Amino acid sequence: MKFEQLEQLIKIKDCGSISKAAVELHVAQSTLSASIKSLEDELGCQLIERGHKGVSLTPKGTEVYNQGKTICEQVYNMKKALEKKSNEEVVLSIANNYSVI
Repeated sequence: MKFEQLEQLIKIKDCGSISKAAVELHVAQSTLSASIKSLEDELGCQLIERGHKGVSLTPKGTEVYNQGKTICEQVYNMKKALEKKSNEEVVLSIANNYSVI
């Protein structure tokens, strides 16, 4: 499972459509569909139900969505915390200790 696949599943659910999610993610619809199919194959269950009025999550898809959303938020928060720490820890020292003998 790739982190990107969790982000894709979240976007599909939030958009209610694979085609709308593909536009927002800047990928081809076929690429997004193949990625989600790969995730479903890896997990051994169907995550989304495709219909004429868009897509909906299966019960297992809802579980993956909920846990995936938590994981994505935690990763985002971790990245922000590390960026903040790296900005705080940057120290530049220049010494000018020349001696003439």
